[in-house]
This record gives sequence, structure tokens and C-alpha cells, in this order.
Amino acid sequence: MRIPYASQRGSVSLLALLIMLAIAAIGLGVAFIVLTGVKATQDFSSSLRAYYGSETALEKALDTITERRFAKADLSDTLAEVAAIEGAIGVNSADYRVTRATNDEVDDVRFDLGWQETKSVDLFDPDNPTSVQGSDVGSVRVEWNDTCGGSSWLEITAVEWTNIWDDSDTAFPEKYYYSCHFSTPQPGSTAVCAAVSNTPFTEAGNYQIRMKNTSEKGNDCSVTDAQLQAYAGQNASGSVKKLRNHIVVTAEGKNNHTKQILSATMPWAAPASGLLDYVLFSEEVITKD
Repeated sequence: MRIPYASQRGSVSLLALLIMLAIAAIGLGVAFIVLTGVKATQDFSSSLRAYYGSETALEKALDTITERRFAKADLSDTLAEVAAIEGAIGVNSADYRVTRATNDEVDDVRFDLGWQETKSVDLFDPDNPTSVQGSDVGSVRVEWNDTCGGSSWLEITAVEWTNIWDDSDTAFPEKYYYSCHFSTPQPGSTAVCAAVSNTPFTEAGNYQIRMKNTSEKGNDCSVTDAQLQAYAGQNASGSVKKLRNHIVVTAEGKNNHTKQILSATMPWAAPASGLLDYVLFSEEVITKD
């Protein structure tokens, strides 16, 4: 049977329409991919600028803390000054500000120690570093696990001084060695080793406590999940004392709709942290050029 010409023309029109729709769909797909790439590039650029903004705020905060610390400024005034830091970077149009500047208090300090590694904890009031708070601490308790079947050893060094800014009143450090004594862990702890140190906390003063993994060399023994707590009474009795002396700063950078946040933790009285860690002995005068 013969097909009418009009019907053939309609089929060609429909085919042409389908081809045009396919080309339009391809064009839209290509446009979408291109726009997505452009947006991703813009987001990356904004994110990088925001990061530089947050980095700027954090650097300004740390620099302010360092300057005020060595100037023996008041901690609360320093934190207020740091919290007020804000501005803009003219080169990349990024805004920055400090969103948090606090002196955190914690009930315990947690850490891990590889062989011969150390961890220091300062026990004093950073708001009043020249005061004596030693009478507030009667003992410290350390719990830990190890990777050598309970054969680990922990060295605890205690240094006491009456004035954090004047080491002429500093007493000689006292060291004590504790093996892993299996004991019932404190609530919420899974540690199997524990040690309690009472000396020299009977004296009134400020303290630095340093823990060191002194396990036998070659035993591949690491101290893990360690936890230090300070107590008001001896033999880990009485109330748990708050541990302070750590400033937490959080900074935010913003560019367009992108934000970047950085955070840092640093001790307020850093000069106390390395007190009497090393001593040099010489028959001649030592001159530092």
C-alpha cells in the first residue's frame, strides 16, 4: 500500500524535534558541568581565603598571649584582649575574628607515652601565678595501660617552687619510680596500672609534675591511656582538684559564604614547663653568645 506524503513529512518533523531535544539536553549537561566547575573553583578560592583569615586571627591571638605572658600581665585581661581580636585582610577580602578565648579547667589530663617520652603538668593558679596553692593538692594519682603485659615503669618527678617568676626559691626535684601495680581502676577508666604520689605535696608551693616512661629498653613498652588526677588529700583521697593553666583559642575566617575555623591550645605560664629539666655543669664560665 502506498504511504501518503503528508504522513512521511510528519515523521521527519518528529525525528528532527527529537534530535533538537537531544542536542539541547547535551548542551544543558555541558553547561551544568562547566558551571559546577566554576562554582567549585570559586568555593576553593573562598575557602582558601577564609583559611588565611582564621590563620591570621589565630596568629594574632598567640602573639598577644605570648607578649602579655612575658609582661606578667593578668590572665583575665589577656583573654579579654584576645577575644576582641577581629579585622579584615585587604588583599583577599577575608574577615577574621577570635570566637573563643578561655582558660579551661579539667578534672584530669590524659596522654600516651612512648619509650623515654615525657609529659608535664603544672599545678598552680594561672590567674595568680605568684600565689601559693600547693596546700590545695595533697596527692596525684596516675593510671595507665601498657603494651608489655604489665612490666612498664613510670618515673614521676615533682618540682616545687614558691614563686613562679623567681626560680631562686625552687626546691630540688624529687623523683619516684613506680612499676605497674594492678589495681581497680577509677570509675570510667579501663586502666590496669596505678600509682599514687604524695611527696612533696605536704609543702606549700607551686608544682610541676613530669611523667616519663622508663620501661626497660628493648621491651617495646608504651604507656597508653594514661590519666593523671590531683586530689585534695593524700593517698588519692578527698575531692578531685581542677587542673588549669591551658588557654584554648578558636579563630574564624570568612570569605563570601565560606568559613574556616582553627583552634589552638597553649599553656599560660610556659616558662614553668621546662623548669629544671636540664642542668649544665662546667669548670669554666659558660658564655652564651
